[in-house]
Amino acid sequence: MNGHSASQRLTVIVPHYNSPRTLERLIASIPCRDWIEIVVVDDNSSEPIGALLDARPNVRLLQLPEGRKGGGAARNFGLEHSDGEWLLFADADDFFVDGAFDKVAEYLPSTLDIVYFSPTSLQESTGKTGARHRHYESLLHAYAQRADKSLLYRYFVPWSKLVSRRLIEENSISFDEVIASNDMNFSLKVAFHGRTHAVDMRPIYCVTESGASLTKQVSAAVLESRFHAVVRYNRFLRTHGQGRYQIGINLQLYNMRHLGLRRVMKHLAYSIRNRMPLFRGLKPLARQILRDIRGRYAAPATKEMQDALP
Repeated sequence: MNGHSASQRLTVIVPHYNSPRTLERLIASIPCRDWIEIVVVDDNSSEPIGALLDARPNVRLLQLPEGRKGGGAARNFGLEHSDGEWLLFADADDFFVDGAFDKVAEYLPSTLDIVYFSPTSLQESTGKTGARHRHYESLLHAYAQRADKSLLYRYFVPWSKLVSRRLIEENSISFDEVIASNDMNFSLKVAFHGRTHAVDMRPIYCVTESGASLTKQVSAAVLESRFHAVVRYNRFLRTHGQGRYQIGINLQLYNMRHLGLRRVMKHLAYSIRNRMPLFRGLKPLARQILRDIRGRYAAPATKEMQDALP
């Protein structure tokens, strides 16, 4: 087992829907080692992907059962049908950097709950370094330099961190099976319940930037899903004595403008009744308004901003 026992096996869980080209790139970035299990959960894609996985003995392709849909459901299904003591989560349009799994392997014998790695990012259209990783990189720097615990409550995404399965199972943590922001509360609960963690400034994961993204959709279902994900996030923090880390609801209310003034007022009233912070974290809202004024974006919040909510 290349120096690793079966009990130290690592599972990489990948939700997939109709992106075989980038999925192939992701799989190619993961070495074929007997201690690495790759679980791809396909959400009933119309484009076949089986052939590109056939050559990899450590890849399992699962089909999401009928009645379950979306990235959160796919990740949960992958958790239910995998064996690794340690877990990495990856999106099908991203990839791991060279040498990533040698860095990860250093932590497999440990008893840590979470290891945070600094990610990097790539602009697909230009091939240049992107901006999506900067928020998370700065969180890791702040923690390393002054033990700033914002890392635990502002690292909203599941990627670029190594998570103990024991932590997830003992605390019954799962992804929200919703249309958008399915990973936000999962990441919060992992961080809250984790008792031991480490920060490693070496990058292992590259998140990509492209023009097409769920975070640029303005449908009522998507906007509602994001809004209520923030509500659940804040309620959890308040309930567990960490109210100072709540997220301002202002960006979500601003995005509701696409659905009309009546919808905005309805959600504003709901936010006030439920004691959601209205004026916290105004910088992302200001940046979004400036972008809208300049006409650079016709849809709410770029993917970078949705990743890094205030």
